[in-house]
Amino acid sequence: MVGMDAKSTEETRHRRQAGDALRRWTEQGHPAGVVRVLQRQGFGTVATGQLLAGTADGDRAGTLFEGTMDTVALSLLSFAVSTPGTAKGHVTDVNALDAGLACAGGAQLLGHPLPASAALGGALADGEPCALASTVDGSAVLVAAGAGLKDVGDRHPRRPLATAAGRIGG
Repeated sequence: MVGMDAKSTEETRHRRQAGDALRRWTEQGHPAGVVRVLQRQGFGTVATGQLLAGTADGDRAGTLFEGTMDTVALSLLSFAVSTPGTAKGHVTDVNALDAGLACAGGAQLLGHPLPASAALGGALADGEPCALASTVDGSAVLVAAGAGLKDVGDRHPRRPLATAAGRIGG
């Protein structure tokens, strides 16, 4: 899930920058892709909903794990505008600590096209609640945005997408 739940001002700033970029790219007619975390091990406490967005021209916004996985993430992002895919990466203790993370870790990343970039970009840029859901292979994407999502997942953390789908469906 992607949203505005981060307590960190820095995380909020990164998300809003990604949202502004997604909105701008959509307005300019540039297709966008995103890379996000499917699964992680280690790293200590990190914010949920980290997102790296980009275009085929190489423009990018957002961050994953304070940039420590850029080698893997940027390679995946270069294909994500048109083709879904996954990649695994690992960060050593030294690199993690240098970036301000608690410890080393590994992650599986998902990259996929984002045809609904206008909706997600607007919500992220405006600091509104939003959710980004996709199939594990990235072939289907759902973006939900709006004030009605504010409490999604708070009481039932294992059912946030079902709740969001119910609110979207009416």
